[in-house]
Amino acid sequence: MAWDFKTRVVIYTLRGHSRWVNSVKFSPNGKLLASASMDETIRIADALKGEELGVLDGHSSGVNVVAFSSDSSLIASGSVDQLVRLWDLKKREVRLILNGHSGVVNSVCFSPDGKQVLSSSDDKACRVYDFNEKSKFSSLLDQQLALTGLHKILSSASLDNVRNPVAFGGLKEHSSTIHCIVFSPSGQSIATGSHDGMIKLWTREGTELWKLGSHSGSINHLAFSPDCCLVASASMDGIARLWNTSTGVLSHTLIGHSHDVRRAAFSPDGRVLASCSSDKTARQWEAATGKALFTFASHEDTVIDIAFSPDNGFIATCSADKTIRPEHFIRCGHTN
Repeated sequence: MAWDFKTRVVIYTLRGHSRWVNSVKFSPNGKLLASASMDETIRIADALKGEELGVLDGHSSGVNVVAFSSDSSLIASGSVDQLVRLWDLKKREVRLILNGHSGVVNSVCFSPDGKQVLSSSDDKACRVYDFNEKSKFSSLLDQQLALTGLHKILSSASLDNVRNPVAFGGLKEHSSTIHCIVFSPSGQSIATGSHDGMIKLWTREGTELWKLGSHSGSINHLAFSPDCCLVASASMDGIARLWNTSTGVLSHTLIGHSHDVRRAAFSPDGRVLASCSSDKTARQWEAATGKALFTFASHEDTVIDIAFSPDNGFIATCSADKTIRPEHFIRCGHTN
């Protein structure tokens, strides 16, 4: 769904997926809206008009997540088929298939400079695929390999010839499946969240900075604020939390959802955090205070993902009801 933030009215509803929709993202240039579904496809739509522009078909199982490159030219997708695919949006075709995971891929993201893709999986591994021709590619985190004490192995790669990532034990392991991994907007740090409810913050080089507390349920999603000062966590325990990245201290606990919180996203100006849940709602919170602002309740089933448009103008939600709905954003301080 697309929501108008000022009027709280649904702008349009995108239909076409035949199974539930797992992920929705706006392109950084604000022109496109991508959605990923258990029907094994990724659909691209005009973000303003709601018109479908194309379908990316290639995964052999459900697609869990999509992410745009910073220049809006590529999409990375992660799937139940254990693969990460890079798609050329201009040609509407696969540019690269990245294998190496031995479990379902739960999370993918580009580095802010667009030169790397991070992925996490049920195989307890987080991997970095580096497409900078002059640099390296490697597995950033692999519990099984890290525990064997393997050292870093370096190998050159480019976007056209990258192969399986080389694993090294650069980070300390989580104790269970890693559900999410995300770069900070500055590109200098990485956050990971796992099934054991633990959140960890790392330098880009793999040094652990903080263990950011623990939820009583698995971590479904993490998001950095635009200024990198906060990390938001969404958990199966039905709670979203905001953490101070400088101190590792909990800033706010956001209570309101009646079921597990699936995703969280900051508005581009950093003033609002949006969350979505299996309770069929999406909620807005004031990031500075943790105050509840507004609840969207237009879906008929679990709201699985939520995203802000780059211009701070509206929110898109996707759901197990097989729809995507962008809606205009309710800005901080406004009640009408």
